[in-house]
Amino acid sequence: MRRAWMVVTAALAVGAAPRVARACGGFFCSSSPVDQAGERIVYGLESDGTLTMAVEIAYAGDDDDFAWIVPVVAPPEVTLGTEALFDALDRATVPMFDWDERTEGTCRPHPQCVYAGGAPAYDGGGGGGCGYDESPMPWSGGYVDARPAARADDASTADLGLPDDGVRVFSEASVGPYDTVVLGSTSAMEVIDWLQEHDYDVPAASLPLLEPYAAAGNVFVALRLSTRRDSSVLRPIVMRMQTTEACLPIRLTSIATLPNLPITAFFLGSELVRSQNFSFVDIDTVNPAFWNGSRTWASTVTQAVDAAGGKAFATDYAGPTPAVSIELPSVTDLATITDPVDLVDRLLARGYMGDAVLFDLLSRHLVPPAGRDARTYYNCLARGGYGCGAPVSFDPAGLVAAIDSTITRPRADAQALVLRHGRLTRLFTTMSAADMTLDPVFVPDPDAAPVSNVYLATRVTECSDRYYAENAPQRWEIEGRSFPYREGWAASDAAYCRSLGAYLPGTGPVPPRSDDGDSGDGGCGCRTHRALPVHGGALVLALLLIVWRRVRRTRER
Repeated sequence: MRRAWMVVTAALAVGAAPRVARACGGFFCSSSPVDQAGERIVYGLESDGTLTMAVEIAYAGDDDDFAWIVPVVAPPEVTLGTEALFDALDRATVPMFDWDERTEGTCRPHPQCVYAGGAPAYDGGGGGGCGYDESPMPWSGGYVDARPAARADDASTADLGLPDDGVRVFSEASVGPYDTVVLGSTSAMEVIDWLQEHDYDVPAASLPLLEPYAAAGNVFVALRLSTRRDSSVLRPIVMRMQTTEACLPIRLTSIATLPNLPITAFFLGSELVRSQNFSFVDIDTVNPAFWNGSRTWASTVTQAVDAAGGKAFATDYAGPTPAVSIELPSVTDLATITDPVDLVDRLLARGYMGDAVLFDLLSRHLVPPAGRDARTYYNCLARGGYGCGAPVSFDPAGLVAAIDSTITRPRADAQALVLRHGRLTRLFTTMSAADMTLDPVFVPDPDAAPVSNVYLATRVTECSDRYYAENAPQRWEIEGRSFPYREGWAASDAAYCRSLGAYLPGTGPVPPRSDDGDSGDGGCGCRTHRALPVHGGALVLALLLIVWRRVRRTRER
């Protein structure tokens, strides 16, 4: 457990640094440019007619320049989220290409080679390949046993009472590291003016993008980093609002995006989901390029979406909700522990790992000795605390309270979100700014067919007496179709023994060939040169020659 802490905290300096921006709704930063490297968003289509919307937020730039704004159809309750939700769903549903192996026929056995001294040569086991399968394993953690709830009737959003003139503020609050405000107006310019007057760094250049949302009666959720924040690490936020409409305000993202921005949207509900106004692309996965590594899922989806006009999604997964593990045990009972080593050890034992969030909280409530690097100090505590030194200050109650509010409770909320929904749809697309002219809207689809995220193939080795197993021809079998994988090359017993520095019985020793020749190992397509082994007898003889020469030189003197 402590080793895990050391490994993770070794990257904390990177994790705590400013990151490339990633958020739904776009970033407005008047002082420094911001790029969005990808979006992940989770929707919970609740049975009571509300929508839960969890959004990742990341930013690269000065704290004073940070401002984030997103339009929504109804005033939401804003709470703190957790990256663990996105990571857990992503791992369980990411498209993957797995395969098994099958052998047809019987391959030629390896010969029994011998060394010059007559000892049998070890052939290394005659392995069947250069390496091993490093692909992720398919999900095997079970699925959520949630009773599908009746679908809520679609209901239009109630009249929000937006003023004809001026701005209506629905709520203001501190949420994690953010100051948040929910406000609305029929004039986007008045929204921008209000935000700028209250120190939200929203440039006037965003007016054309905000105006259609204001005219449609949307409200706006705006965030900035709070001067009173207990953490400087940006966190996801969760918005829950009275609406059944799941909409991705992609038009705002065009203000700060990259070509072919990856967008992954997860939909939790009692039914699967489709887009109401975007098309869907079917990906031809009966292609060995996915298994050979010469084609990726993202690049293939990008090509298909571009061919469909830029406004389309691919379905990565659609089916029962994986029973992912997000929640962590409570830490409130640790508030009275006065030994930093003991507290760190208990946190590790309960699964609280040294990510950027925990590192940030530790640095505020467990201040290292003067001149001591914080990361090194916390690693020292995790190893048992010997020679670490006493902290400048240690506030266990404050640390535990901060962990509870910023890690434990958001994780518990995320776990509950997953457990109350029996169906999950994962949609993926890539979009450039020129394509971000229409916000995709998503609706439940009781007729949607399930889609697996695991694609299977079989790699068949075609054995015969002409081939060793490692150099026999191979082919892929994918959904009933065959594709060549590699050509075989005929086995040579003599060449095989030479590759081991040995020879076939009855043929006599064969001088070793130079390194620039063909090793003749027939080996798994890698064709790596092998170093000839040094044997005990030859080594003793070489040592005796060296000793004899030194004795002779001494006598000659």
